[in-house]
Amino acid sequence: SPWPKLLHVRSALESALENAFENALENGSSEDWPIAVQQAMQNPQEAANEELPDTGIGLALERQLSAAFIVGERYGTRATSWLTLDAQGNIDITEQRFGPLGRNEGKTSLALRSSV
Repeated sequence: SPWPKLLHVRSALESALENAFENALENGSSEDWPIAVQQAMQNPQEAANEELPDTGIGLALERQLSAAFIVGERYGTRATSWLTLDAQGNIDITEQRFGPLGRNEGKTSLALRSSV
């Protein structure tokens, strides 16, 4: 479904991927990719009223839920996870955790190195 947060995150990720690809071509590295992904996924910007679907839950709640990163005391985004796979087959998996009101509660990473 073309929800506002899906469209906004997709656009941000496409832009980040294009930038990472350009940086990799120019510098041989795309180290800024994870930062750009985090910024896209942790964007608390709510959609404009005219972008909101009418799912029957009311405008105020619809607006709060329209953000990619939902900030709330009792309900909200509690984790963001991402995976990075490099050309050598190495995989990095990272999860960042959040508490009420989007409070950062830490990050855990796991690195799986290719034996090939």
